Amino acid sequence: MRKIDTLLTIICISAVAFSCTNRQSQADAQGEEKQEFSLIKEVNQMLYMGILTQNEGQTTQQVENGMMKSMMELMKFYNQQGFSYAPISGAMILDTESRGKYVTFLPFSEAQTPPENSEGIKLGQTFGGEALKGMHTGSYSSVERTYKKMLEEVQRRGWIALGHSVELYLTDPQAEPDTSKWQTEITLAVETKPHAYLEVTDMPVFKYAGIRKEVTATNTMSVDMLLGQSMIQMNQKVMNACDKTRVHPPYVTGFNIINKRTTASADFEFGVGVPVSLNDESIFFQETKPTKTIRAVHHGAYDFRETYDKIQKYAIENGYTLDPKSIEIYKNDPRNQPDPKKNVTHIYVPIQ
Repeated sequence: MRKIDTLLTIICISAVAFSCTNRQSQADAQGEEKQEFSLIKEVNQMLYMGILTQNEGQTTQQVENGMMKSMMELMKFYNQQGFSYAPISGAMILDTESRGKYVTFLPFSEAQTPPENSEGIKLGQTFGGEALKGMHTGSYSSVERTYKKMLEEVQRRGWIALGHSVELYLTDPQAEPDTSKWQTEITLAVETKPHAYLEVTDMPVFKYAGIRKEVTATNTMSVDMLLGQSMIQMNQKVMNACDKTRVHPPYVTGFNIINKRTTASADFEFGVGVPVSLNDESIFFQETKPTKTIRAVHHGAYDFRETYDKIQKYAIENGYTLDPKSIEIYKNDPRNQPDPKKNVTHIYVPIQ
């Protein structure tokens, strides 16, 4: 780690030099002729301090300008706080189709303590899980060509793109002024497992903040309706609570809502929560427990009855006893991924 005072000029240019005028050079196109992509089974998550920008319908140039402005604010903030970090910067694109919602960030060390009031600059963590990794060579204005090829590769392999990605800007323009040689590492979140895929695996362990609620219903359909309505309201409350803390709400995570519910009867006690990086007493805080589970991968709308039936059948056939509680992890955010066919949910049911 090095003090930002010694790196401010270099990193500032490195992070936001997207605005160079040499954009669509022939060398850009030549550098992208050969693309090699690799699947990452579990992405290394990165802690960061970042700024959320939400502007639908932006051009690539407007995205560049927005990232530049946010990065300048982050640089100033880190300099004022005396924070140190590795010389790298990035952005989490929360809707890869429209690119209208993104978090510009700088890495943050766990050894440092974020201030109580950071004026819109919040602590967060990049997404985990599976991803397709690619390298874009050239100016930032041509990055959409690499995204197009990555999405084509996802479709060719029969996977689902979850709608969010992380970009890391690896080239220092002061050291390399030729934009055709600039490199951007792109990590595109994907789901490789097919619908109704079942396996015995460990419960993922992570901390989360949330609230609980009890509901009673007379039949399965009304249970689903009550859960859906309640989860929307509760999720908003959790996001509002997180927004008042130093923790980014769920639009900066690879999964969004955690729904813990009893599946054995029409009386439900369930919780809605979001993964967090820090404990905060203003909201309910807990950690998932390491245990063996049956995991089901569900594609599509949030009607899980058929998938739960398959879990039950799988447990009976393999001699497992199901715990009456389950955890549903929503791998993408329907606010950023409007096509319900592309929704992906991982359902974990502990076994005995």
